[in-house]
Amino acid sequence: MPPPGAPAVCYFDVTDIVHYASANARVSGIQRVQFNLLGHMVRRHGGQAVRCMFEHPHRKELFEFNPTPLFESDEFQAEIILRRLGLVGKSRIFPSKPSMRNYLRPYNKNKLRRTTVKADIMLSALLFPRRLAAMGLRRPNAAELAAVPLPLHPITRLPADACFVNLGATWSLPRITEFVRDHAARGGNLVQVIYDLIPHVHPEYFTRSLADDFNRWLAEIVGYTRRFICISRWTAADLRRFVGAREDVRIHAVSMAHEFDGFDRFSPIALSDGVAVEAADAPFVLCVGTLEVRKNGAALLQVWRVLARRLGERLPRLVFAGKQGWLINEFKATLANDPDLAHHVRIVDSPSDRELAYLYQRCLFAAYPSLYEGWGLPVGEAAWFGKYVISSNATSLPEVCGDLIDYFDPADPEALCASLVRAITDPAYVRRKEAAIAASAMRTWSQVADDMYALIVSRSPVTALTGTTTP
Repeated sequence: MPPPGAPAVCYFDVTDIVHYASANARVSGIQRVQFNLLGHMVRRHGGQAVRCMFEHPHRKELFEFNPTPLFESDEFQAEIILRRLGLVGKSRIFPSKPSMRNYLRPYNKNKLRRTTVKADIMLSALLFPRRLAAMGLRRPNAAELAAVPLPLHPITRLPADACFVNLGATWSLPRITEFVRDHAARGGNLVQVIYDLIPHVHPEYFTRSLADDFNRWLAEIVGYTRRFICISRWTAADLRRFVGAREDVRIHAVSMAHEFDGFDRFSPIALSDGVAVEAADAPFVLCVGTLEVRKNGAALLQVWRVLARRLGERLPRLVFAGKQGWLINEFKATLANDPDLAHHVRIVDSPSDRELAYLYQRCLFAAYPSLYEGWGLPVGEAAWFGKYVISSNATSLPEVCGDLIDYFDPADPEALCASLVRAITDPAYVRRKEAAIAASAMRTWSQVADDMYALIVSRSPVTALTGTTTP
């Protein structure tokens, strides 16, 4: 129980992060935002005021814990998270489960081939560590082996005065939804963070089952949640349209950060080898984000094909950095059917934070052609490293960097083409834009976390926070 006058304890659900860590060695999108925000809140307010809870994937129970050791590092480390929560074994020999899942993903549709490749990994880990390294895999490192499991405490309901905060994507987690509904029924304080309503407004960008799950969840939570924090003014407006004229629902917008957490703006980043180093060994333009239809990478490929004819040898390399997502058959087919175009393109799959920072620092500039965003992290991250960006003007994206960068209509490939030609052929223009970006203040994750925490612990409307608006 907090001392008199202190804000109630806040419980943050991290089931989404746990699920993500079980399948991915690297973090992106919503999970990156969650990890950054929680890390700063825990370090600022301590593990007694900021508690975490999750649904155990094997025991199917909810547990809460002091998250302080989970956020000792600025970088998301899936293996350490899973070891801290007692979700993986203590093997000193075999690669982490997330890294193995990533490696085996291309073989998921061929069970026999997947079994053979997995056996090769296990044998290499046991007997041939150099072969394991050649696969891009490794045995657990010292930090992972040193990660001691945290005390976990079963939890069936929250204290009446506690605040439950859902930072994640839990529309496919009915046990969490039931837990939250129970807290609401007892008059508990709830805060729901909304990243976007894209599965509702554009279900064609997702699988049918995901869009259906999201829409059921959204319709349900607005029935018992009265306080929402959105990550952009655009998302807040989308939510307000969905909620309608109800005056009992408070919706705030808190701008996200430009900062690439864990890396200073202008400190050089070194890498000695790896896919990112190879991708950056020639002048290149960078496009960061999950490879999925909504990110519009296929359109960027088509424009690059046009630029190859217009610019010839002056055309730089195009580097995509991100994990492979869904509905990208067009993207894959374009590269597979055009060897000349593929020659100009590199893909850095699921880069580490250091690899991504290395690419940001070394690119000529960044391009971001997305069709719909809740915020647009890569636009701000490129600016954090002082890089000029050519961005889609869709949805929330102009909120990220304002007039510091240039925009195009994603429905107009000629506009994108013209912007790219100017940036490639007029480096002086790019330098002028970079000078303005470098001289501008950038928003940090600690500022975002402070603004959001102030909203969370306050039961009254807050409208005057830095970077915070109320539609």
